[in-house]
Amino acid sequence: MDPLAKLQGRISALRDFRPQHPLSMREASLHGSTLFLLRSIWASLPNSRLKDDERISFIAKAIGSSPSDAHIALSSPSQRRTRLSLEDKLVLEAKQNYRCALCGKLLDRNAEPHIDHVIPVAFGGADELINFQLLCSQCNLGKSASLHWLMIAPFFEEPVGNEPSTRMRYCTLQRHAGACAVPGCTASSKTDQLLVIQHIPIQAGGRNILDNLTVLCESHGAAHINGLQAQARQNMSRRPGFRFI
Repeated sequence: MDPLAKLQGRISALRDFRPQHPLSMREASLHGSTLFLLRSIWASLPNSRLKDDERISFIAKAIGSSPSDAHIALSSPSQRRTRLSLEDKLVLEAKQNYRCALCGKLLDRNAEPHIDHVIPVAFGGADELINFQLLCSQCNLGKSASLHWLMIAPFFEEPVGNEPSTRMRYCTLQRHAGACAVPGCTASSKTDQLLVIQHIPIQAGGRNILDNLTVLCESHGAAHINGLQAQARQNMSRRPGFRFI
């Protein structure tokens, strides 16, 4: 079977799976099988020198079977042709509830909205409305030209300070399918602005790494921050000679 067809099933499985802390063997296994397919697809895409018939022959040789039309399309980078009309942009905004498709940030001037190809142009992504989404500048920068977040996942990156990099932020939001990680919470990027924070906070020994990042909605994010502040006040109050006024 064409690895691209298999990839669709793996992506669906990852989308339906709620990431856990600590990392579970099942999630790591899903990551591994998905990454294998992504690497197989990446290795099967020829350079730009080949003609159409040569490209199809190359892909068939690389994957050991006849490629699907979708797989062939991935190897044919398209040219940007269409500029979205105002009407199209309004349709996208309404579809996304006027929020970034990934983090839920309101699409006002501060969000610096970008029109993004869900399947990048570099991978044959079409200039059609169905392949467009609106992302805030942070999410767009984090995504770059990737087919899937596992292609760019910085598992072993640890930025200095408390804030994740834009790439880590993007990968975490995609890993959680743009939804709050709290069990039973139905908040998503269509209803809330989502926060990417450390599951175990820095002050409790947590590290600023991808596998310690989680996603919370505004309500659970506020509760989390209030809890950290209460714990900090409690710790300070235990110090000799210190008291709050």
